[in-house]
Amino acid sequence: MKYIIIALLVSLQTLNCYAQQDDAPKERFKYVEQMPQPDFDIVEYLSSNVHYPDTARNNNIQGRVLVQFVVTDKGTITDVKAINNPRLGYGLEEEAIRVIKAMPNWKPGKQNGKAVDVYYTQPIRFKFDDEKPVPEKK
Repeated sequence: MKYIIIALLVSLQTLNCYAQQDDAPKERFKYVEQMPQPDFDIVEYLSSNVHYPDTARNNNIQGRVLVQFVVTDKGTITDVKAINNPRLGYGLEEEAIRVIKAMPNWKPGKQNGKAVDVYYTQPIRFKFDDEKPVPEKK
């Protein structure tokens, strides 16, 4: 009887260890052997889907928004946020986040041959199309 109780306790402890491993957060990488890649032309996607917010255009606000996100081991896009400091405001960060969240899935990044979660940062430049180039000084 004593051996059965000990065996039962060991079995329960082993099950508890497995449960803790499943609940543990996955490691997220900044750099991996094979970085995640979109299955589409990202420049074309961004230029077709980014809409310049009227409030930014009306206030002559231009600039670059850096958007950080995670490409999961399944290729989905999660944890999207603008990491600009200072913020540009006028809806530019919100528009950049909206477009990144709407992206199709990517090919996941790989480390040691296994698909893993990877941080990715995508710059999005907001610039007026009708701006004339400034001549260079001689």
